[in-house]
Amino acid sequence: MVDFKSGITFIHGIFKERLNNKGIHIDATCGNGYDSLFLAKALKGAGHLFCFDIQPFAIAATEKLLLCETQY
Repeated sequence: MVDFKSGITFIHGIFKERLNNKGIHIDATCGNGYDSLFLAKALKGAGHLFCFDIQPFAIAATEKLLLCETQY
């Protein structure tokens, strides 16, 4: 059985290693916004994060989450 929680922790570790506070970052499938939120918090208001999704409700959910959970 696959342990998705440890998989997400692993991927988030890779994200943190590669994030550049002066860079431009893209979440091309923002879904419910939780990875976008992780990236935004890791960037701490620096750099640029662009979030995209083909489904309008996913964009709305991500926007709502980021507005509620960050100050950036």
